[in-house]
Amino acid sequence: MLRIYILLVVMLLTSAALAGEPRITETENGIVVEYTGEPAQKKNEIESLDESLVNKQHEAISKQINDNIAETKKRLSEEALKAKKRSKADLKKDRQNVATSYEYRLLNIGLNAQVFLSKTDSTVLYIHDRLMNRPLAYKLFADFIDAYVDMDSLVKIGFKKVIMTNGVDFAQPYQITK
Repeated sequence: MLRIYILLVVMLLTSAALAGEPRITETENGIVVEYTGEPAQKKNEIESLDESLVNKQHEAISKQINDNIAETKKRLSEEALKAKKRSKADLKKDRQNVATSYEYRLLNIGLNAQVFLSKTDSTVLYIHDRLMNRPLAYKLFADFIDAYVDMDSLVKIGFKKVIMTNGVDFAQPYQITK
């Protein structure tokens, strides 16, 4: 019993130094300690130390986040610059691959069409079919755009125009723009 009272007194003195004046009340459930009055100076000092620590941690985390954002932006701009610097030969090869794969796609659906690139700069794609007409040209162009997701990807590899022709009296040009 004496140990409990000694422990209680030590707790009261310690908490009194931190939180202010204690008020001890005895109830049916045991002893209740309540603190009244202004908090002690030490408690204020501890709280101010806690706040300054939190502020320092917040500043460090904010700096780290800003550094990560700056690093990510730099890396993305470098990757974009590398993508822009793709050589003309690589772009021409990509356009040739598109033409070849689209010709195979047309053959697969049963059209006897030839797909080739312009000889000067290979930025114009020709689709030649003897039975070409306006409705078929429109349908093929829509299929061509759907096959390659969107116009932007075609512009990025350098396509400027698609011309549908029957080789005799029909030629329907379509511009490829963003």
